Formats: sequence, structure tokens, C-alpha cells
Amino acid sequence: MFEIIRYLIYRKYFKKAFKFFDRNNYRAALNTLKFLKNEKKIDSFYIDLNIGKAYHGLKKYDEAKDYYLSSFKKFNVNPVPLIGIGLILMKKKRYIFAYKYFKKALNLDPIHPQANYYMGLCLIALDKKERSQKYFEKVLAEKKEFLFARMALYFEQDLSI
Repeated sequence: MFEIIRYLIYRKYFKKAFKFFDRNNYRAALNTLKFLKNEKKIDSFYIDLNIGKAYHGLKKYDEAKDYYLSSFKKFNVNPVPLIGIGLILMKKKRYIFAYKYFKKALNLDPIHPQANYYMGLCLIALDKKERSQKYFEKVLAEKKEFLFARMALYFEQDLSI
């Protein structure tokens, strides 16, 4: 309850941070979010998740992973931090570990479009192209406008002919 009230009081800072995200100004977004966390003492899964995203955008993957884990520990029904960790592991070409995080995210939300999309890409990287197809189909069932999933599915079907 108090977190909601505090969010409403400081929402101008959140809006400011998201404007920075929209402009790919991750450093400014990070500074704004750290101000909320450290100075205004707002400590929530949402702050940690977005600090993780800012570090991710700055390519500081170890810091991003720490904040994603912190976010997940505070609110363990949100698959987004797990997807973020999976993406970091994919960038490091640690596909088996990324697969495990995407799987955990899909256990929480089986129809989450990004979790399904990145699981499909991860399976392609693991040379499991046939299995990746079902994940791209799930994305398109949820978001028909998801162009990259449509292209990946078409590409995979084209290869199997």
C-alpha cells in the first residue's frame, strides 16, 4: 500500500527515467532510478528491474544480472527479470544456461511473448530448430504483429522443406 503511495508521489521521476529509456539514454535513466532507490528509499522489484535494464543497456551485464536477481527475489511471479538474465547469458553465448532461465520464465507465464521469442532464438543457437518453431508460433498466437517471430518462423519452415 505504502509503495503505491510513494510511487504516486515520485512518479515524475519514473516518467523522467522512462523518457530516458525511450531515447536510449541509459546512463540518465540509471541515475534517476538510483536517486529514487538511494535518496528516496524506494526499494521495490520495479526499481531493481529497471535499474537492471539500464545496466543492460550500458552493457554492464554483471550489474544488470544482480539487479534482475534482486527484482526476482522481491517479486518471484514476474518472468521479466528471468528473461533479462537469459538475454545476458545469450550475449555471453552460454545458451544452455539461458535456456534454463527462459524455461523458468515460461513456467511462470507460458504465453509471455518475449519469453517465447527468446526461447525460440536460444533453441536455434542450440541447434534445436524444430523445437524452436513452437515457441515462435506461441508468440504469433499472442502478438500477430510481432514481425521478428513471423520472420523466424517463416525462415524455419522454409528450411524444413
